[in-house]
Amino acid sequence: MFTRNFGTLVLTALAVTQLAAAIPHGLPHHRRHAEPAIVTVTTTAATVYIDQYGATVDPNNPPPPVIVTVTAGSDSVAPPAPTPSTPAAAETTPAYAPAPAPEVPSSKSTPVAQPKPTTTKAAEVVEPTTTKKADPTTAPAPPAETTKAVAAPSSSYAAPKPSATPDTPASGKPGITYSPWKADPNNDYPGARICKEADVIDSEIKKLASFSVIRLYDGGCGTIESIIANTDCKLFIGVDGIENLEEELSTVIKAVGTSWDRVDTVNIGNEHIEFGRLTVPELLSKLEIARTTLAGKFTGPIVTVETVNAWGNNPDLCKNTDFVATNAHPYFAHQAPSAVEKFMKSEMANVKSKITANGCADKKVHFVEAGWPAGGSALDAAVPGVAEQKVAIKGIINAMGSDVILFSSYNEDWKPDTPATGGTEKFWGIVDLTLS
Repeated sequence: MFTRNFGTLVLTALAVTQLAAAIPHGLPHHRRHAEPAIVTVTTTAATVYIDQYGATVDPNNPPPPVIVTVTAGSDSVAPPAPTPSTPAAAETTPAYAPAPAPEVPSSKSTPVAQPKPTTTKAAEVVEPTTTKKADPTTAPAPPAETTKAVAAPSSSYAAPKPSATPDTPASGKPGITYSPWKADPNNDYPGARICKEADVIDSEIKKLASFSVIRLYDGGCGTIESIIANTDCKLFIGVDGIENLEEELSTVIKAVGTSWDRVDTVNIGNEHIEFGRLTVPELLSKLEIARTTLAGKFTGPIVTVETVNAWGNNPDLCKNTDFVATNAHPYFAHQAPSAVEKFMKSEMANVKSKITANGCADKKVHFVEAGWPAGGSALDAAVPGVAEQKVAIKGIINAMGSDVILFSSYNEDWKPDTPATGGTEKFWGIVDLTLS
């Protein structure tokens, strides 16, 4: 909200309403940056350029304008309502290439009105599940010091497949993603969210106790503590807000306490290269910070999560992660539910081919986000629905066995949709968690 009193005042507010671009979904799928709005204040004394939060901005590099005219003497004005963006033209790719999704502002960079605290973390905004196709020309080559390959600790939830039978899925129950967020009732900003109540989190976590691994996208809301207290599941702990990595890692360290034996994997970043949020050298430096910070506490795998295309387009990624963690969504590849099993096997072969060409034939590959929406609009043969979800989930498990993390455990009412997501963002929760 803007407030200015200068006597005689004429205020023209220019605000950008596009959302900045998961997971996965993460995932699921997955935090983003908003571009500043610009306010021009004209008085008889001077012209001042500020954004809606009172910070001075450069008038020579403004964002595309949306004009709101305010009557002189008005004490305040709310930002204009968001307008839907126009969907990008479909792009033909040989395998999974999800449609572009606008970025959604991150709580770290975009001030969002704070609700009266009812949970452990304030409202923040996170990107939609779907990802845009990476431009392989945008990531600069990393400096020599970042190309050193790292050792690969073992991951307990998904043993490597025997080389003689590469298509044989691992046995046991797969992993699943969990998000502790709900829509913020006191904030109508798209994507505004707050933590669920502690007793709700505990109740939901207990229903996931039969899964091998629970993937989280951050360490907040008391979720790590709840999983440790209420299940025997391993944890796949994500740190998505890596712009403040040390602070995020401190939260994780405090939450895990002395229970590092319960942690399967620590994941630094979710599709940061795909979204252009970091360059490859910047991301690799974050991985090194995590390894240094967790040294003496955690000896398991430390990875980053990317799309199949990002792994193929950036050779140094696979050389500097302990295993190749990737997201795959047959719905966004316009696959029919009955074709999901074949699609997942094809994607596994695809990513293995890409990383082998990049010198990483020895690295294990795990799909850490794969699911099907129970509601929304069809994308050609990809029809959402409860029955369709059951068929698709069965296809994922037939292809991958336990060597996959399903997306997602529950619907997420806080997630905003875009023209690219087919109205599905709120409906990825798996209706039958028994997987029967």
